[in-house]
This record gives sequence, C-alpha cells and structure tokens, in this order.
Amino acid sequence: MTTRTFLGFVFTEADMASTDRRLSADEFRETRALFQKNVVEPATGGRKSTKVSRLERAHYFVQAARVASHVPVKIANYCTALEALFTNETSELTHKLSERVAWFIGIDTDERVDVFQRMKKAYGIRSKVVHGSTDWGKDTHVASETSQFLDSLLRTVFRRIHADPTLEDLFAGDTEPLKRKHEEYLLGLVLGNTPPSV
Repeated sequence: MTTRTFLGFVFTEADMASTDRRLSADEFRETRALFQKNVVEPATGGRKSTKVSRLERAHYFVQAARVASHVPVKIANYCTALEALFTNETSELTHKLSERVAWFIGIDTDERVDVFQRMKKAYGIRSKVVHGSTDWGKDTHVASETSQFLDSLLRTVFRRIHADPTLEDLFAGDTEPLKRKHEEYLLGLVLGNTPPSV
C-alpha cells in the first residue's frame, strides 16, 4: 500500500464552474492522445527540465490555469501560455502578442479585431495580477468572460498547431534556426496577405 500526502487539485472550467462534459468516442480518443503526448509523457518521460520547448511550456501554463482557484490567476497563466507560443522577446509585448494571436486564429477582419481587443483586455488583467496590484478589476463577470475566452482561444490554437506537423515542429523547436523561422513565420503572418509557408 502506497500513501502520500498532497493537496489535491480540482480542474475547473475557465469561469470556476466544474461541469460534466460529454464527448463522442472519437473526441475522447483525440483528447486522450493529446493529453498523453503533451502532458503525461513530458511529465514522466525523464526529460531534462532545462529542455522544455515553447509548446510544452504553453501546455504546462494551461494546466496551471485550469487548477488555479482564482480567475485572475487563471487569466495570467493563459496569457503566459500565449506568450510562450507567440513571442521571442519582451518588447511591445501586449500589442505584439494580441496582434499575432489575432492573425493566427482570426478568419476575417472582424474576428481578428475582436480577438485583438479581447487579448489586450486580458493582458491588462494579467499585468495587474502578476505585478502585485489587487485592483485587477471590480467586474467579476468581465474576468470570468475573459478567462473563458482565453481557454477557448488556446484550445483553438493547440488544435491548429497539433493538426499540422510542420506547425507543430515550428512551435516545438528550440534551436536558433527554428526560433528565427518561428519569428519570421509570425512576422509574415501579420504583415503578409496570406500565412507564409512554413
């Protein structure tokens, strides 16, 4: 018999609800495969902790968001996951991150503008939370809605990345040439009319 003492985690929805979900058999298999590949294997595979790709780090931050018991902390972790995926430097972070995410998942101009504005709002909450401000916003409905938006957005981002092996390699690579290619891809995405070839 093995016993250990630990603080149990309860995974919650982005708005702190804890609800049952119904998945089809195919959805369950896809979810299980992604969880095995991106959460279980990195945690149990004996990888060096110093070599964790941007994609793996993003998955870790999303897991942290999902176990957080405070909505603004969820938002901070979701934003950090997006930072891990879409940035290579810290200058002009809010604008650059909002713009890149909007172009990566936005289908048309209206959707990109909506994502851009909502990302900036989310980043405003995130900045206050991580820099020690207790005044992250009085409207809990806005925070809850923002957290739900980020969770849904990250699901879309991960699906898109994991559905395309070339994108997956681009977002998982940590060599200097791949970092440059990642930066060039995101720059071309924002400045070009169509996504550049990876």
